[in-house]
Amino acid sequence: MRVREWWKDEQALKDHFATPHMAAFLKGLRDLRPKSVAVKCYELGPEQKMPNAA
Repeated sequence: MRVREWWKDEQALKDHFATPHMAAFLKGLRDLRPKSVAVKCYELGPEQKMPNAA
């Protein structure tokens, strides 16, 4: 299973994890007893025009 989400900022992510549906999701995920879990976070910069783009 892969989940990809985009958040405005770190506070928005923290707020999301504090919601009841995320508590239920995380409990369900733990109950599945996955062999491994990898969590990665990336910080993106502001959108820019592509160099040399027409």
